[in-house]
Amino acid sequence: MEPNIPISPGSGIKKNRMYNLILIGATLFALLIFFNTFGTEDINISETEIEIYPSEAPVDYCFDSARNELPSTGEGYANWFFYGSCGGWKIYDVTPEVELELRAHGDECQTCPSCTLGDINYHIYDYFDGQWNEMEFIDGPDNYCGNYIVNYNPVGNRIKIVADSGFYMRIYQVN
Repeated sequence: MEPNIPISPGSGIKKNRMYNLILIGATLFALLIFFNTFGTEDINISETEIEIYPSEAPVDYCFDSARNELPSTGEGYANWFFYGSCGGWKIYDVTPEVELELRAHGDECQTCPSCTLGDINYHIYDYFDGQWNEMEFIDGPDNYCGNYIVNYNPVGNRIKIVADSGFYMRIYQVN
């Protein structure tokens, strides 16, 4: 027969709460270490970069391959040209003389034979002196699978990307 050990009321509950708090703390610590180690590396966004969303486009909405409607400007925008009725240009409000990273992306990969947004060719216009000024023509790769990055320092407070073909693009201000 086992000895009769007195149990104080609520001692098991306190012990379980303590174990739960330790478990939650250890989990949060592990997540903190994980995100500090791997957090933003895979998506190539550093803590000193700010994504610039387009402020104007030729249409209000675009459609993805599943025919979902996405805005062509602002947060959550469709980041492509010449697909899903999205049109061929977008305007971005920027800070003059602060470096931008224009990250184009092509999806014409062997793993996606039906993907068609891989010809990275576009013009960069900069708004200053009361008019749009063509600054560069980017003749990037065609039938491309991957990222194609161009750095640009705007003169004015707006830039306009005019695409000659279909591809994806996101623009980041590099601080």
